[in-house]
Amino acid sequence: MDTNSSDNPFESPSAASNPGVNAELIIRRVSLAWLLPAIGIVMVPIVVACHMFATYSSLSIMLICAILFTMAAGLAVTLYGLLMIGASPKVATHLLIGITTQVLLLLTIFGGIAFVMFSVW
Repeated sequence: MDTNSSDNPFESPSAASNPGVNAELIIRRVSLAWLLPAIGIVMVPIVVACHMFATYSSLSIMLICAILFTMAAGLAVTLYGLLMIGASPKVATHLLIGITTQVLLLLTIFGGIAFVMFSVW
């Protein structure tokens, strides 16, 4: 017995005409491409402050891991947005902001490392 979706009498007419993913859902997901690195940017000065005040502890190690997680997750969501850009053209603005925020996060990380390494106390 072959079951075809057009032969299903209980299927909603709107579900049959629009099998794709909702564009609003894609935009909400892709907005994480800039939100996650922005959270990482906020955490970098906190790690630098931990090092400046000689309170290097497991807190700063957890923050460093969290910063790396936000960077990796932001890159993953950016790649998802690049794949889904055909489904919704409004995704492009979130992607542009996401890529810019990723670059700012990398620059902030490098600046924090340079500040900690070259600061003389």
